[in-house]
Amino acid sequence: MMPLIVEIIISVCILIGLYFVVGRLLESPRVVSYVEHLEEQFEKNLDEDKTIE
Repeated sequence: MMPLIVEIIISVCILIGLYFVVGRLLESPRVVSYVEHLEEQFEKNLDEDKTIE
């Protein structure tokens, strides 16, 4: 019973840590600019595909 409780506590701590890491990544200006860059490339590729057909 004791190992199960310890495992649950460790799992909860890992999930809380991941929550904060993902939150900080989403707030990072570098990530935002990178996502905008990927979106521009995606739209450019879509436009190129439309002109080829």
